[in-house]
Order: sequence, then structure tokens, then C-alpha cells
Amino acid sequence: MEKIKIAIAEKDGKVANTHLGDSDKILFYTIDTEKNTIEYEKDIANPLKDIEGHGREEKLKKAMEVLKDREVIASGMPSPNFKKLKEKHGKIPVVVQSTDNINIALARIADTLKEIKEKGDIKFNRGFYLLI
Repeated sequence: MEKIKIAIAEKDGKVANTHLGDSDKILFYTIDTEKNTIEYEKDIANPLKDIEGHGREEKLKKAMEVLKDREVIASGMPSPNFKKLKEKHGKIPVVVQSTDNINIALARIADTLKEIKEKGDIKFNRGFYLLI
């Protein structure tokens, strides 16, 4: 499997226990599943946070600008736009319910992506992949 570009919602050094659009920061990583490496790229202040309302087209448009080169979008809660991100833009939305450690969350995402590649869509529920 190739390198996978991920954006993950962050708050207080953890996976944000909220929608991506409500998180403080968005962290950017690349996972290389062949080499089993996770590379931190950068973090940004979340520009979606200032756009009011959940599921609005304006918020989705801004999200696509910010996340254009990301394949996987992860947060602690599902976004109303997660289903649209997958169906219209080919993104892989992931909800990580255990939000204590970003590195553990990234490793679990990598394992899930390997499983999706091998078995097809798994654990897909209401527009996102759920990692407990």
C-alpha cells in the first residue's frame, strides 16, 4: 500500500472529541504502511472553526480547500459533512472514539486502512469508519 495522507482534528494535544470543524487545530501526517512509519508534516489553526453551522455547503467547500491533498479525515465525532466528503470527494472519513493519544489513533487508522484494502469497505456506518 502506498503512503496515505491524513488530516486529524486536534484539541489539547489529543484527538479532538468533537467534529473536525470545531477542533482547535488540524494536524497533517503521512502514513507509510509498507515501512510502518508515521511522518508529522504540519499543523494549522482550524479555519473551519469560524464558519457557523454544521453540514453547511460553505463549510464543506472550505474543508475541501484545506484538505484537498488528504485521503483520510479523522476526528473524535462524526461531521454532518463526512458522508459528502466520501461520496462526492472520495475522502475516507474516520471517527476515533478513544481520543487520548494521537499516535495510537494514527496507528489504528493505518491498521484499518490495511483491512479496508484487503476486504473492501468495513466498519462503514452512517457515512464514516468508526474506530473504538
